[in-house]
Amino acid sequence: MTAKSETKSLRLRPPIRAQKDLVLAILSTTAVIIVGQLSGLFEFIHSYYLDVGGHHELDMLFPAIIITELAVLWYAKRRYDDFRKELLSRQQVTDALNRSERMLRAIFDGAMDGIMAVDAQTGKFVTANVGICRMLGYRRDEMLELGVKDIHPADDVPWVMEVLKQEINSEISLVSDIPMLRRDGSVFYADINTTPIELDGRVCAIGVFRDITYRKQAEQALR
Repeated sequence: MTAKSETKSLRLRPPIRAQKDLVLAILSTTAVIIVGQLSGLFEFIHSYYLDVGGHHELDMLFPAIIITELAVLWYAKRRYDDFRKELLSRQQVTDALNRSERMLRAIFDGAMDGIMAVDAQTGKFVTANVGICRMLGYRRDEMLELGVKDIHPADDVPWVMEVLKQEINSEISLVSDIPMLRRDGSVFYADINTTPIELDGRVCAIGVFRDITYRKQAEQALR
């Protein structure tokens, strides 16, 4: 997964606008064609009856043609109104989803703590915020190519994986003093608060990482 695919948003406005224009054009053209054909038919009948000298039957036929034309126009307008309401509703839903996504993304990336989710089955990361990228020294797209085993010292990976299993099973949630491995090879410690969730049909664990480097330094200074 890449950052581009992760942050891809619903963009339905251009297709919706194109559909609306297309349907309006079809409805308008259809109405014009039908009315034009009916008018042409009336003119033909009118000319025929004038040629043969008849008027009474034409007078009886004229209201029926007008009513038919009005019915066609009314039906086309009703279908247009229904379609317009549907488009408006879809646009409102899309706008609301886009606003919610932007707000959640701002909160997600604005958090000082690191936040990321890991696939419980593969151990690979499925999303990561700016905070965790900054802590570990990776770009977001790089983070999404990594897994749990890549961000902890090798000697600590087995028990970290066991802790993760317990977190996914909701046996524990907060774990302290977890060693974290930066991209440059340096190590720092973090408290991790983890909650199991479901993302796109997958069981995942979303963890909030708090760098406790300053706290540990303060504790050591007091000894």
